[in-house]
Amino acid sequence: MAPVNHTIFHHFSLLPPEIRDQIWHDALPDATCPALFLYQKGCWRPRRLTPGDEDYDPVNEDCNLNMEFDYKLLPPVQYDIPLAFVNREARRHALGWIGAQGLDIRHNENRRPSFIRHFDPDRDALYVPTEKWWEFIREPINRQLQPDLDGQTIMLKTYVKHLAVSDSLLQMKASLGGVFEYYFKLEALYVFKEKALVAEFSRGSLNRHQVYEYHPLRRGMFVWDVGRSKFHYEEHKSDREEPTHRLIKKAAERLRKELAVEAYDGFQIQRAKVHARV
Repeated sequence: MAPVNHTIFHHFSLLPPEIRDQIWHDALPDATCPALFLYQKGCWRPRRLTPGDEDYDPVNEDCNLNMEFDYKLLPPVQYDIPLAFVNREARRHALGWIGAQGLDIRHNENRRPSFIRHFDPDRDALYVPTEKWWEFIREPINRQLQPDLDGQTIMLKTYVKHLAVSDSLLQMKASLGGVFEYYFKLEALYVFKEKALVAEFSRGSLNRHQVYEYHPLRRGMFVWDVGRSKFHYEEHKSDREEPTHRLIKKAAERLRKELAVEAYDGFQIQRAKVHARV
């Protein structure tokens, strides 16, 4: 077997600085996109407000106990940035990209850095697997009944704006309305095809901080109109034959009475796609 001839460019350091900078810039990863973060039990935590908190009540101390969904406890996602380990010049460009993307640097026991991003409620979605849906719904209720909170006056605080589920949850006709009682800042529910999720998850592992980015599909979006007490959507002819669209339509019909009471104007349900970042 003939030896493989690898061509190596030995004179990179002799290139003008502006050309080297452009090459390093072009070698950087794509910008980070909104990602799925896996729901895990234990994020609901009590917190005593202090005078520096916006909702602090200086008159009635009994009103200063919050129960909050602390999304900072969700496992972070980790990004692979090979450029950070090439040389000092490449690392400078990599660190600039890392800062611009809002990533944090974490060192393991061998002092080797990894690059992570924590949940951002303004862009990321909390993914709740179908088998954990009832645990997810009941957790804030059960947490209030524990001895340290039982009988106390509690103010609820939640930050999750985007929730993600698979179409298997809608196939079960599970009640979605209960989620608004505690996750009352919800702006969007993204629905993924179960088969697509399984296919992407097989390429990585959420337990290893794999990044799964998602992209909402603009067509077939259901938007709650509080003035008319109904969902508004534009149904294309091809949508009528799409199984996930039909499931969402039925779920929206079941939600109508609950949303009419709660009045979440602009809340939307839409299909989305996911891919493992490689």
